[in-house]
Amino acid sequence: MEFNQVRTFDRRRRGSRRRFKNNMYDTFAQFLFFSFSAVWMELIYHIFTFKAIDFKFIYPFLFSIGIGAAFAFLTGLFPKRMNKVLSVIIVVALALFYCTELVYKSLFKVPLVMNLAVGGAGDVTQYWKEALREIVKNGPAILLMFLPILPLVWLLKKRQLFTRHMYRVSGVSLIVALVLAILPVALINAMGKNSMIYEHYYELNDQSLAAEQMGIFTTFCRDMEGVGRGSGDLSELLAANASSSSVKNQDQKGTAATATPKPTASQDTVDTSPNIMDIDFDSLIKNESNKEVKILHEFFKNQTPTNKNKYTGMFQGKNLILLTAESYSPWAVNQTLTPTLYKLTHEGFVFNNFYTSLWQTSTSDGEYVALTGLIPDGTNSMKRSKTNSLPFTIAKQFNRFGIESKAYHSNSLSYYDRYLTHPNLGYDFRAAKLGKLSDEYQKDIFTMKNAALWPNSDYDCVQATFKEYSKDSLFHAYYMTLSGHCQYTFEGNNMAAKNEDLVKDLPYTEGGKAYVAQNIELDRALKYLIDELEKQGILNDTVIALSADHYPYELDKKDIDSIAGTTVDSDFDLYKNNFILWNAEIKTPIEISKPCSSLDILPTLSNLFGFTYDSRLLSGKDILSDSEGLVIFNNKNFITDKIKYNNSTKDVTYLVDKSEVSDEYVTEKVKEVKALFAASAGILENDYYKYLESQLSFPDYKTTLTRKDTDKDDK
Repeated sequence: MEFNQVRTFDRRRRGSRRRFKNNMYDTFAQFLFFSFSAVWMELIYHIFTFKAIDFKFIYPFLFSIGIGAAFAFLTGLFPKRMNKVLSVIIVVALALFYCTELVYKSLFKVPLVMNLAVGGAGDVTQYWKEALREIVKNGPAILLMFLPILPLVWLLKKRQLFTRHMYRVSGVSLIVALVLAILPVALINAMGKNSMIYEHYYELNDQSLAAEQMGIFTTFCRDMEGVGRGSGDLSELLAANASSSSVKNQDQKGTAATATPKPTASQDTVDTSPNIMDIDFDSLIKNESNKEVKILHEFFKNQTPTNKNKYTGMFQGKNLILLTAESYSPWAVNQTLTPTLYKLTHEGFVFNNFYTSLWQTSTSDGEYVALTGLIPDGTNSMKRSKTNSLPFTIAKQFNRFGIESKAYHSNSLSYYDRYLTHPNLGYDFRAAKLGKLSDEYQKDIFTMKNAALWPNSDYDCVQATFKEYSKDSLFHAYYMTLSGHCQYTFEGNNMAAKNEDLVKDLPYTEGGKAYVAQNIELDRALKYLIDELEKQGILNDTVIALSADHYPYELDKKDIDSIAGTTVDSDFDLYKNNFILWNAEIKTPIEISKPCSSLDILPTLSNLFGFTYDSRLLSGKDILSDSEGLVIFNNKNFITDKIKYNNSTKDVTYLVDKSEVSDEYVTEKVKEVKALFAASAGILENDYYKYLESQLSFPDYKTTLTRKDTDKDDK
């Protein structure tokens, strides 16, 4: 009896070992399959997106192995049938994720990150025609993404695979998954804080470069954790900046802008006092319990303001028509075909080193930068600001004079939630279509010809709306244009097709010709504005300002080089643009060579119109002040008066003699740029301006403005 019991025990023990061994083999097979699938899809994404594979793929490879181990663990936790279903879901979902990222990157030139995937899903679907084109274009890559389904079908037929793992096997599988997940992170930390991969992983400065260096799946997950967005790194960056600032304000409270008399241009002296408001930061810091808000107080207290200058109040009492031009660039300017654009870019203020970055949420972020003077935090900043306090916008500054600021867009009212965001900026916002909104918003729709066309005409939009505000004694109107919208082809783009005959003889590629053809409509809109203003006798009293939301990123590089007549540098020159700032009274062009960008538009206009604002509280600077120029790009590349800095390579290009630039200068500028990103994110995340409301004292404006007396010949 005892002998039989021993034999039975031995058989059970051998059977248990055999099951454990077989279960381990099965788990290993699942690990190999899921690791292969993750590495394969990452590889296809890299090849078709970045056009090359090099040693940097080691990190995407290691992260993908860790992902495979995690999936192998998950597909052994449940009964066999459920594990099989889960394995199919995982592979299909993974393939769909990579295909979506591939198409999105091909279409928008930036990766699709978490907040865009959730908050911007409705907006992105309106690009379905463009997306369909990119799907067809990337068809081979999409088919290759789904290739792992074939070995999965074979594995599913294997009886022993995907059975529920033994507890010991699950334990081993979990440990392996954790080790493989930690391994690439440990290697990144071993590389040190000065390495590029460390910066990408912990700061996520540039999602495109991060995707190339550590994989799109890891980049998406890091963004989902909030890395590189919000104010997670606010304390370290801003506290360091505040403590190491080489220039401290001696008088932190300052004087309100209206306390100093405004001299006229004919006077010998020019008011060069700082453009600041009477804010008692010391009191705010002392009484603030919110740690992040207190850090922001300390940061802004220590910022160096910009000074007033001979241009301060130059446009005081004038009207303003401000435009954000869809995908505008200097390549749209043709002396014969777009003569008004040519005129406006060569007259008035001429900014020879103006740049417009491509931000994560393209058009919406482009508007956000120009209208708020702040750096977007990475995803849907304008939407996220729709209930925030924004006291310094141009619209609200005009509104304080009793002037109703009006904004127009010829697309839908709901797109990018502009029906909520733009009223918060201070505008009475109207559009040509309802979009996803109900009929209760019909009152906010204006009637224009050919509204159903895609894209429709900027000329038709301006013609339909000009009379709504031009009848007012003083006005401010804002347009988000549409005619320059992609795709840049004569088939499927109504504006390109409309003007095809006018551009047929241009020595450009078809895409280049289509792009110029579309911008002929913008040119017509601007000509109409100037002609109508002149008819009403208010041309001299009106300022026209125009900047782009972004460069035409849907133009192929060969199209851009075709129009430019040279190979355009992709790190900096691709983003070089125009800032049109024009008034008919300026008889001689005022050329500005300082590096500047869309971030600087709000403070520059605020100074020119004599508005009260605090220059310390914006990321941009008054271009016309004596401050050093600083152009900041989405990937933290930057340009100053002295250098161009490539954040991805850490390369410095010297714009002056190298001996004039110290190592400390470069280091401090890198810190400054990072701090401005963090500060802007902190403003957005914490609704920071509301904490200053009791301190912001604006003048008690009258219902009408008094125009500044100026010597027109002096302009």
